[in-house]
Parts: sequence; structure tokens; C-alpha cells
Amino acid sequence: MNYHISTGLILQEFNDKSECPICRIRNIVENKLIDQFSSEAVMVDDYRKKVNESGFCKEHYRHLLLK
Repeated sequence: MNYHISTGLILQEFNDKSECPICRIRNIVENKLIDQFSSEAVMVDDYRKKVNESGFCKEHYRHLLLK
């Protein structure tokens, strides 16, 4: 795989052999999104409107509460 700015995270996580790279990538992305929703996205009207319409699943709602 050639290195590109969009594949940096993927390459980095596949080089670490301690656990499943897809699980690590999923956790990193989920944590970044949860951080975003619990901070700056809460202040953006468009995001709040979309969240109010669709909501979150129980697991991710719990993650947001624990943040």
C-alpha cells in the first residue's frame, strides 16, 4: 500500500500487531466522533437538528454520557 495522507491511520494501525487493526481504527474513529459531538458539534444548529431527528443508538448514547 502506498503512503498517502488519507491512508496514514490505516498503515499505522496495520503495523501494530497487538490486536485487530480494523477494531483499533473503528475505536479511534468512534472516539473522535464522540468527542466532536460532545463538544463543538453540539453548538452547530444543523448537527443538533439532524441528531434530534435520528438520535443515537443505546451504546453510543452511553458513550456520549460518559464523556
